[in-house]
Amino acid sequence: LHRVDRRQRQMCIRDRLLFRGLLQTRLVGWLGMWPGILLTALLFGAVHMPFSPTFAVVAAVAGLGYGLAMQASGRLSVAIALHGLVNLIHFTLLSYPLRSA
Repeated sequence: LHRVDRRQRQMCIRDRLLFRGLLQTRLVGWLGMWPGILLTALLFGAVHMPFSPTFAVVAAVAGLGYGLAMQASGRLSVAIALHGLVNLIHFTLLSYPLRSA
């Protein structure tokens, strides 16, 4: 479980650095706030397509939330914390019970 927690934290930070720190920042600068955030959210959903189309849609909606959180706060750390919280909830309440059933 400790290894999973560490991997989850690393994944959250890595994804936030790429999608919010790099992509969203540049796309908002090039396209404006809403188009930049929406395009970043769609790209975030697209990289989750291998899991399932439904998961990709959920990831895109979550990505929109992460993008709005960062834009509203001006802090990447807020998006990282939110993503970590969502992953923790997903892992503990949704994924784990389904695997043990």
